[in-house]
Amino acid sequence: MKKLIYGGLFFTLVAFGAVGCKKKVDGNLKTTNQNLVIDNQPAMQTSHKGVLTNGKILIFESSEIYNSMISNLDSTFVVQFYNDMIGLEFNSLNELTEQKSLNNGIDDYYLKSILNQDNTVQIGEYLYRVNKTSESVFVLHHQYSDQYADLVNENTDNINIKVYSTEEDVIDLVEAGVNSQEKGLFCKDRRAQKKDDWSDWAQTGPYENMKLYVKYKKFGIYHALSAEGYRSTNSSQYKYYYQIENSSYRQRCGSSLNNYSHPWRSGNGNNVFGSPAMYSDVFRLYSGMKQLKNYRFKVRLRCNNYTLPRPTHDWTPHFTDYVLIQDY
Repeated sequence: MKKLIYGGLFFTLVAFGAVGCKKKVDGNLKTTNQNLVIDNQPAMQTSHKGVLTNGKILIFESSEIYNSMISNLDSTFVVQFYNDMIGLEFNSLNELTEQKSLNNGIDDYYLKSILNQDNTVQIGEYLYRVNKTSESVFVLHHQYSDQYADLVNENTDNINIKVYSTEEDVIDLVEAGVNSQEKGLFCKDRRAQKKDDWSDWAQTGPYENMKLYVKYKKFGIYHALSAEGYRSTNSSQYKYYYQIENSSYRQRCGSSLNNYSHPWRSGNGNNVFGSPAMYSDVFRLYSGMKQLKNYRFKVRLRCNNYTLPRPTHDWTPHFTDYVLIQDY
């Protein structure tokens, strides 16, 4: 296990107790009897079994529940989960970055829905704070939750704060002291490297265009192989899809997907940013708490423009160039 120690790191972020505009908590939420609390605030069960919040932080009762959530690639589920998180008193990192146009290196829409505004989440018995700038994950056992400020400030003088790299399968390493054999920590498979690439802008109409970014991202507690489509219009007259060709991946000592192709995959999410406004969504070929051993991801963005019908059908298709990232 590789352990990083950063002397003198002091990161000033949003104070944990300072949450802005409060949102109404769903009246159907039920109090849990789990000992998963922060700042003496009782945790409440959300509409997703095993996912709780006390209004300050999102809490997954176990790493198995967490992994099942982040590895669910169904577009309907992802959108519903994101909307459910917005409806809670819990304030996500997504909401902070949207309000302040903040760029802290965490460029994943789904992960930002899970992290609070201190870049922190509780998974099982541990709190994890992700610092993408230093490529580090800071970890604190929940029994020391009164030391949460030290976690946020990345105070490594506190012996209860452990530090890992975003390049690692952090959750497995943290939980190794309990059941290392079950977690498969003796896997000798290689670790695929982070890569990203992008297409040129492609025209989709007289004044409209689109662009594609393809990335393999590592955040220590979350790893994703994704395609992100950017477009200049959000009109219902323009439909966007991801066309995947002969793509594959294999988890380290885990499952695999081989030679996958599809002409019409939809993305999820609808991010709005910049001036003039740009819009984006994401298609994830893989996401989970374990890294990949290798991958090949070839994809292009497709737009069906319904303002330009053709004799044979009701739209005119436009495409970006294919983008390919791979690491074997």
